Amino acid sequence: MFPSLTKSLYKYLNNNLRRKTISGNKLLSLPKPFNPLSFSTLENSSKWEELSIPVPYGVIAGKAWGNKSGFPVLGLHGYSDNAATYDRLIPQLHPSIYFVSIDFPGHGLSSHLPPGVFYTYLDFLISVRRAVNYLKWDKFSIVGHSMGAGIGALYSSVFHSDVEQLVLLDLHKSVSTVNEEDKNYADHLNDQITFLFKTEAKLKEPTPLYSYKDAIQRLIRGTSNALDENTAQVLLTRGARKVQGGEDEMWEYTRDLRLVNILLQPYTNDDIFAMLHNIKCRVMMLKAEGGTHYEDDSVFERTIALYKKNCQEFQYHQVKGSHFLHLDNPLETAGHINRFLLGLD
Repeated sequence: MFPSLTKSLYKYLNNNLRRKTISGNKLLSLPKPFNPLSFSTLENSSKWEELSIPVPYGVIAGKAWGNKSGFPVLGLHGYSDNAATYDRLIPQLHPSIYFVSIDFPGHGLSSHLPPGVFYTYLDFLISVRRAVNYLKWDKFSIVGHSMGAGIGALYSSVFHSDVEQLVLLDLHKSVSTVNEEDKNYADHLNDQITFLFKTEAKLKEPTPLYSYKDAIQRLIRGTSNALDENTAQVLLTRGARKVQGGEDEMWEYTRDLRLVNILLQPYTNDDIFAMLHNIKCRVMMLKAEGGTHYEDDSVFERTIALYKKNCQEFQYHQVKGSHFLHLDNPLETAGHINRFLLGLD
C-alpha cells in the first residue's frame, strides 16, 4: 500500500504498465524483476521551461521538465548550488513525472534578499511554500539534495498534508548551527553577527571576477573535490554569469555572498527534531558511499529512528558516488527514485 497517486500517474500506470488489477490504492501482480529504466525516460528531457515566480523581493527562478499534468515533483538543491543540480538526473526519470527544480533565494538566478537581511533555514522553507502556492499544487513529492534534503524534511513536517513522498539525497535532516552540548547562544550570536558585518563590508567592494577555468576550479575546491570539471560545469550554467566577453572573458558567481552567514540563527538538534515531529509521508534516503558526514552517528541514528517511527514507510539505500551522487551516478540514483515514487519497491 502507498499514498494515492495523482490522477495522471494513476492513469499512466493503469494504461501503460498493464497490471492485471488495481484495487483501491494497491497495485497487484507487479512483474518481477522490474526495472523502471526499461521504459522510455522523461519525455523531451532536453527541453525545459524557465520559471520566474514573483515574490515580494523579486523572483524565485527555476526549471521545469515534463508535462504539467504529470506527477508533480519539486526538486530542492544544496547549499550554494542551484536548480541545475538535477540536470543529469532528469533524463533518467519516468515520463509521467513533472519535475520542477527551483533556485533558493540568493542562489542561481533567483533574487537576492534585500540589503540588511540575512539568510536562514526558515527563509528557504518559506520560499518553498511560495513556489508551491504559485504552482497551485495540493499534493506532490519532494526530491532534496544536501541542504535541500533538510529543507524538504522540514517542509514535509510543517506542511505534512501536502507531501506524499520525500527523497533525501545524502543528508538526513538540516544540520544544527550551534553546539548541542554548551548551547552557548550568546557566544554563537556574537561570532555570527560580527561575521555578518564583515560580509556586508565586502559587498561594498568590487565583485570578484574570474576566468571560466578559474571559476570551475574554485567551485570544485569549495566542495572539497566532490565535484569534477564536468559536474561543476553543470552547476555553473546557473551559478555564474559572463560579464566580460572577448579574449579576456570574465565571469562572476550569481550566488549571494551573504549565504556564508546562514549559521547566524541558532538551531540545536533538539530544535530541528521538534520541527520534524509531524513528518508522516513515505521517506527514502539515498546515502552516497563517498558522501559527507556532517553530524555524529548518534544524531544520524536518532533521525532514522524518528522516520521509522513517524513515517508511513522509510527506505534507506547506499549509492555509489560522491556527495553529488545525482550528478555522479544519475542512472542508479534515478532507478531508486523511480521505483520509490511509483510505489514499485
